[in-house]
Amino acid sequence: MDLRQSKTSAAIAQYQQGNPMKELEKAFMPLNKQLADVQEQAKGLNADNELPNLLAWMNEGQSRLNEFLDYASSFFSKLNELNKEQVEQKQTS
Repeated sequence: MDLRQSKTSAAIAQYQQGNPMKELEKAFMPLNKQLADVQEQAKGLNADNELPNLLAWMNEGQSRLNEFLDYASSFFSKLNELNKEQVEQKQTS
């Protein structure tokens, strides 16, 4: 092994030690395992080809749920404002 190979090996080892992707990979391991389990269950139901569509549908539903929650939050905020106004009007009357 010459000096150039030693330097290259050392640079690779240093990169692998400080690689932020390793930490990210470890963080996603449980999710990867769950997705693998879901795929195995879907194969048993012959639905594994539909998994991407199902995930897209679920994400779409989550988006609609978030929109509804935003709407509900603003609705109740407006009701609270109206309630405060009515209480203030009664107090001044």
